[in-house]
Amino acid sequence: MIFFKTCVFHTPCSSNPCKNDATCTETPQSQLPDTFEYFCACKSGYVGQNCEKVAGICESIIEPCGKFGVCKPHPSSPYHYLCDCEDGYSGDLCDKIDLCQSEPCLNGATCTFMPIEEDVRCDCDSGFQGKLCSMDTDECLSYPCYSPRVCVDFVGFYSAFNFILIG
Repeated sequence: MIFFKTCVFHTPCSSNPCKNDATCTETPQSQLPDTFEYFCACKSGYVGQNCEKVAGICESIIEPCGKFGVCKPHPSSPYHYLCDCEDGYSGDLCDKIDLCQSEPCLNGATCTFMPIEEDVRCDCDSGFQGKLCSMDTDECLSYPCYSPRVCVDFVGFYSAFNFILIG
């Protein structure tokens, strides 16, 4: 009686390690000759070394928040996400540059970035006006001083002086 031994060469992919219809590709292991590792190319909607996990919304979209944001799953829906934008960026996809970063509002005004309009709104301190609060308000135009006093406008405020004729 003669016995033959059958040698079966097993590769990393022969055990079908990739799940959910993923494609297994053998890759040479650089440290040891004639040894291989594997890589699973996951189908859309799956992640993990063996494509064993169902991808969340953030993993299933390539860079949903662009280069300047981090994707976070929406707290009330697994099918939606929110973008946490880096400083200086805003918008649903972190694609709007926050124009307030350059501090365009003057004279102590508060800047509010309006991403939809891609513009800023400056809330001027008392005594200033204009789009960027760059103009002094002439408080004397409202006639706050009564005769014989004279109104003198200064930057951001006015003062009343008594008017005396010498002569």
